[in-house]
Amino acid sequence: MGYLDFVETARQAVEAKVWERFGFVDAKPYWEQRIGLKFRTVHRWLAIGDAVHRLPEAEQPELREALARLGSHKAGVLAPILGRDGEDWRAWVELAEGATESQLQGSVSEATGARPRGLTEPGGRFLRAILAAVPPERAGQVEAVFVALMKAGEMTNPVAAFLVMVDLAQRDLADQGVEVEA
Repeated sequence: MGYLDFVETARQAVEAKVWERFGFVDAKPYWEQRIGLKFRTVHRWLAIGDAVHRLPEAEQPELREALARLGSHKAGVLAPILGRDGEDWRAWVELAEGATESQLQGSVSEATGARPRGLTEPGGRFLRAILAAVPPERAGQVEAVFVALMKAGEMTNPVAAFLVMVDLAQRDLADQGVEVEA
């Protein structure tokens, strides 16, 4: 099963923050400099591992076999939909077997409400850059905070949410007696 075995090892490495043992501050330079893999690839593979673990344990071996047949690229496209409530992972795998990667991406994007690749909403590239820059174990938290703040503030642009975060941080610092000069 090749890459899926690596996925499990990578998940364990992330949970243990292995990069810290080798003197790296975060995961990206560890994976790229020490292991020799692009962080984007590792990130995609970790998403596949997370998807496998969202399913009941009894179904995981069957899903792993199916994803091994599909390959890492199609499995990476499927990752966001696998294990979601109301979604039949077997039907998605069947669809993936007969679709091109771009067709599959369009179907998954439509089902999850995500914009298809290549289309970017205002501030979308900014948020993706932030999520790519933070340690993988914190990316979910960072995205959840952005989404919650945008919803609470009725915003659609992640840059606007970021500016609200800056204002809040400046207020918190002022409350602590730290002045921030703009």
